[in-house]
Amino acid sequence: MTHVSVAATAAYLPEHVMTAAELSTRTGIPEPVIVEKFGLHRKHIAADGEHASDLSVRAAGTLLEEAGVDPESIDVVMYFGSMWKDYALWQAAPVYQVVAESGPDHDKQFIVGVYIKEALVAEGQGKSKQEAEQEAARAALEAKGW
Repeated sequence: MTHVSVAATAAYLPEHVMTAAELSTRTGIPEPVIVEKFGLHRKHIAADGEHASDLSVRAAGTLLEEAGVDPESIDVVMYFGSMWKDYALWQAAPVYQVVAESGPDHDKQFIVGVYIKEALVAEGQGKSKQEAEQEAARAALEAKGW
């Protein structure tokens, strides 16, 4: 009978770090939701062209060096890749869409809907698209209990 075991594990984190504020700006998700609900204060982000397999190779290289193992002595390397993307968070990011606008140019009113995964979560109204989006975001947070 052949016995198989895991001799060691390793990890590698990319050098670039994105703060919760930067994530909020890039995704449209309010910073308090990212920090309080997702528990993220910062996130390591792979460089352009850097893939999960590249990170794995870096981790493995460090591990082999620390353990003093000759790479040629290894029979099998198992890589359990995933569908993880650096911005997977964006898949659930809200999308804002103007539902209606009314009034003369000098006194417009906008109604904006906020959608998550194509489902309308809430609407907001305002004198500008930005104001309506902010109201829609507040209403969505309240509707979701966030």
